[in-house]
Amino acid sequence: MRIARKILEASLALSILLAQAGTLYAENGIDKALDKVDRAEANIDQAQHDAALAEFNLAAATGRLIAPELKLPVKLYDMDRHYKAVKGKWFGFGGGLKQ
Repeated sequence: MRIARKILEASLALSILLAQAGTLYAENGIDKALDKVDRAEANIDQAQHDAALAEFNLAAATGRLIAPELKLPVKLYDMDRHYKAVKGKWFGFGGGLKQ
């Protein structure tokens, strides 16, 4: 929730700066006003990036970044089928060990 708060704070800061843009322009010129607005926009972009990264890290930590959870159209790995296919083989050569 800290990230959502950071995004809201950055959005509020940008809104305030845009409201003050006229005053900044009158006192310091357009370059200073645009620099402040650009910095505020960069802060919002950074906050949104941090939020997205935190979501993916949380999903990875809780095991939600796997094909079944993401409903990906891929063939899922079957451990039992693979085990039966390689059971008794040495390094995948030949038909396996004879008893």
